[in-house]
Amino acid sequence: MRAAQISPDGQYVFLVARYDPSTGSSLLIVPVAGGQPRELFRITIPEGFIPGPFGWTPDSHSAVLLVQDRRQTWLDLNVVDRADVAGTTRTLFREKSKASLDPGDYQPPTWLKDGSFLWLSDTAGWKHVLHYGADGALVKHVTSGKWEVRSLHGVDENTRWIYFSGTERSPIGGDVYRVRLDGTGFTRLSKAAGSHTARFSPAFSYYIDSWSDITTPTEVRLYKSDGAEVRAIAENTVAVLAQYRLSTPEFVQVPARDGFVMEAMIIRPPNFDPARRYPVYQFTYAGPHAQQVRNAWRGADGMYHQLLAQHGIIVWICDNRTASGKGA
Repeated sequence: MRAAQISPDGQYVFLVARYDPSTGSSLLIVPVAGGQPRELFRITIPEGFIPGPFGWTPDSHSAVLLVQDRRQTWLDLNVVDRADVAGTTRTLFREKSKASLDPGDYQPPTWLKDGSFLWLSDTAGWKHVLHYGADGALVKHVTSGKWEVRSLHGVDENTRWIYFSGTERSPIGGDVYRVRLDGTGFTRLSKAAGSHTARFSPAFSYYIDSWSDITTPTEVRLYKSDGAEVRAIAENTVAVLAQYRLSTPEFVQVPARDGFVMEAMIIRPPNFDPARRYPVYQFTYAGPHAQQVRNAWRGADGMYHQLLAQHGIIVWICDNRTASGKGA
């Protein structure tokens, strides 16, 4: 069973997904005021399936469910009317990919007042913001390029600004951006290179930015939606770090035979002598989009690697193409 969600109007039903190996997966609605659950949607796929995130349309009239096959080669965006006793389902569209469609990368659509919605998709090779009509027809690729949109924070329909985080500046960092709904006005809001994580206010007037880089622990600041800084919330100056002989990690790039550029990082001992030979500790993890080379404060992992360097060991980290975060 998946966790319940209340409809946006808060008056009608909970939304519950239940899985039964013999009969498939079903979507149940339950009156908030009490009553018997009612099956709204059922799906059975012979080769197996994965029920993805589910939610509601803004008017609370329809439930939304993402479903994909067990091999993760396709993903459907399904909509079913809450009042439809028969549970007639509309599939707005199906995404297909030769690569794996990771269900963890998906979230319910970001709905607009006119019934259209924003959707993150990497079917073109790189994950970007797409605008779809209420009928599931593609309206526009709002963002594009050889970089990724990592998260969609939402849209201010009064100003027509979409706010998101992505890797346009660097594949090993992350910045906060905004762009108009029609694709114009693309702007990077964050200034310092490194990794930024944004949390926007409900009205998209302000956002809290958590920032760090490879040598700086996380700082937290408040910004206006246009990127103007309001004040520091937590500067997080860690004076004790000056007491340790920390090496400055160096970011490098390694071209593969076919030209694909792999991101890498090297941490040398503090008293590194290029005329000496050193043992090398190679740290890696090859999971999809599981980057280990990031321009971000690494916390305990980073301190462990610094400890190895202080004991005369070179630390070498290189992301292969599956872990690189460079598109599908």
